[in-house]
Amino acid sequence: MRRHWILAMIFVMISLCLGTVAFAEKENSEDEPTGERLIVIYESDKLENSVIQKFAKNAAESEGSIDKKTPLERISGDMIQSQEVVFDKKGIRTEQITLDKSVDADEYIENLKKQDGVELVEKDYELEYLDDVSDPYYENQWYLAQYQIKKLWDRVDSRGEDVVVAVIDSGIDEYHEDLVGRIANGGYNFGDRNDSLTDYAGHGTAVSGVISATVDNGKGIAGIAGDLPIKILPLKVEDIWGRMYVSYAIAAIDYAIEKDVDIINISSGVSQYSYAYHRAIQRANDAGIMVFASAGNFRQKGNPLFYPAAYEESISVGSVSEQQSVSYFSESNEFVDFVGPGEEILTTKPYDSYESTSGTSFSSPFVAGAAAILKSLNSDLSSFEIRELLAETAIDLGDKGKDDDYGYGLVQPLKAVEQLIQNLEGAELPDEKWQIWDSKTTSDINKVWQVKFNQVLEMSSLNDTTILVRDALNRKFDVKFALSEDKKTLKITPVKSYESGENYTLYISTKVKSKDGKFLKEPIKMTFNVD
Repeated sequence: MRRHWILAMIFVMISLCLGTVAFAEKENSEDEPTGERLIVIYESDKLENSVIQKFAKNAAESEGSIDKKTPLERISGDMIQSQEVVFDKKGIRTEQITLDKSVDADEYIENLKKQDGVELVEKDYELEYLDDVSDPYYENQWYLAQYQIKKLWDRVDSRGEDVVVAVIDSGIDEYHEDLVGRIANGGYNFGDRNDSLTDYAGHGTAVSGVISATVDNGKGIAGIAGDLPIKILPLKVEDIWGRMYVSYAIAAIDYAIEKDVDIINISSGVSQYSYAYHRAIQRANDAGIMVFASAGNFRQKGNPLFYPAAYEESISVGSVSEQQSVSYFSESNEFVDFVGPGEEILTTKPYDSYESTSGTSFSSPFVAGAAAILKSLNSDLSSFEIRELLAETAIDLGDKGKDDDYGYGLVQPLKAVEQLIQNLEGAELPDEKWQIWDSKTTSDINKVWQVKFNQVLEMSSLNDTTILVRDALNRKFDVKFALSEDKKTLKITPVKSYESGENYTLYISTKVKSKDGKFLKEPIKMTFNVD
């Protein structure tokens, strides 16, 4: 993570280029914690009979009253400097504690692990940004021209549904001329546990600008989202001392899940694996939220894995140059899924300023923004379908197929949108007034649907123009047909298994006819979900 004196130098550079600019000072009304930070996970549904709970109960009873301290605080007494609940649901409780600086953290961890009810104890690792500042005020946004983003905007013609991208970062300049009106309500500061989103580092403002800076307002730059209703939910994970921790990110992820966001972008990382962090990413994934994360900037230092990008459930994004070569800093490993432009990215900075900057911190929001566009154009798209669209339309650079440098390839937002529109509009359905049946849910990925008719059916009228199954992208899904012995029940069987978690629609046209030549009175449409 950058030191404050480096940030100060950057701010001075901006003020010299723009004229006089007043920068806010961080309020530092508290002493900075100096002890080791830990994350503790224990199964709260087992606490009643655990050593922790019994010890706490006895201690409280001996004092004659029950205090408000958690079991950990009661046991540890003066050993703990501070404590906060990070997550507490479904029988699992996660706490972040800061030990007194005199406490031997390793010994404390080993002793705590032995307590009944404790599932995991690990250090609360400090996160770092994954950017590399370049020349201020680069003359143009080369990546918008190269990736034909203006053509994309013309193609979608501002249509779309609301999408929210949670940016877990250093905050945001809520009053920036290019971001006003592009910020969703409900942002929060998890570093300081308050509503202040002031972005002292400028990093979160820069990441947000790549996605949603206002287009065609006569000011500054344009985000990839253009006019589409895609907004940023800023979740700040930097505290008043300029530090970011895994525990802050965990709290932010769970908050994003509660807010039902569509996408999460995390342009920071930590080289140590955290079970607690991984669990939070899994919770987001289970909630249907796509998590995009910067792959890391340490290619020249041996490509150490960076998390959350290296968690299997995240979408890890590396960086390429204007020449489409992998950036000199971009991590290379088996977890890289995609690459996007990440060098000399002109974007927003606090106080209506702009700056050209580089790093996987900025390739990640570019790809997250492309995903947000697809979601806005078709809200029924699942995370799996969006990922498939991005992979199908990406430029396969490097070794054929997925590789450690480029993943599935260089994301092409315009091609992905054109493919989506072709799927939605190009696959023609019979022009009929469909009678909509109640939707169904099945857990059987090879479900055979049976539709009963009141007359004997003519087998020759059953084909892929009269009986259709389409996925959420309106793509044809191959099925085969069979009739029962009495020829009145139609059996519809998938040629290949349905995808779990996906939606499909069955259409039965009026061109289906009976043995005596009568056509179906009303066309039928039924949507079903495979859970």
